[in-house]
Amino acid sequence: MWSTLLLLASLQPMSQNQLDIHKIYIVGLMLSEKQQENAEKTEQPMQQSSQASGYILYGI
Repeated sequence: MWSTLLLLASLQPMSQNQLDIHKIYIVGLMLSEKQQENAEKTEQPMQQSSQASGYILYGI
C-alpha cells in the first residue's frame, strides 16, 4: 500500500498543492490505522474509524 503511494508520487511531477493533498491523505491513513489499533485494543465501537475515513475521503 505504502509502496504504491510512494511509486505514484515519484512517477509524476506534482505542484505544491498536489503534494499537500498527498500529505493530508497519508496523514489520514496513519490516523485511521492508529485509531483502528486503539479500537481493537479497547474493543470500542467503530465510530472512531468512521471518523478517520472522513480524513481519507478529504485527502483524495
